[in-house]
Amino acid sequence: MISESENGPQETSQEHLAFSFKARTGKRTLIFGHRGGFFGPENSMKGFRGAVEHNLEGIEFDVWLSRDNVPMVLHGGSDGQLSLYGLDEERVFKWTKEELQTRIDLDDGERIPTLEDVIVLCQERPHMMLNIELKGPIDPAWIEVYDFSLAA
Repeated sequence: MISESENGPQETSQEHLAFSFKARTGKRTLIFGHRGGFFGPENSMKGFRGAVEHNLEGIEFDVWLSRDNVPMVLHGGSDGQLSLYGLDEERVFKWTKEELQTRIDLDDGERIPTLEDVIVLCQERPHMMLNIELKGPIDPAWIEVYDFSLAA
């Protein structure tokens, strides 16, 4: 990474930036992999494995319930849309776990993981933090068909 200083561009590293932040503020920087990081397709087990193998301090991901009430790890927009996967009119909570895992390829042959899959993987690094965002639709028309009591 290149940063600008009084002496012109300077080569910096994540470690240097984190140390500099702590020295200035007294606070520690945590390195999280957003949707698993850049180790594989977003929200894929390949991406989460990369975060574990590279000793990130944590990972962040969204969880939506499938139609059969299985917590699934994927980005579903504000109303559970599957538009990132080319299915603009579909919603995650209208599909079963099996349908989500067999009909959607995240890339590189990766499938949508369950929350259980990710938690089991992260047991390899018991100190890894998980920033789990439990999601539900915000549009009143979709709120009626989503079981928020199960999501909690």
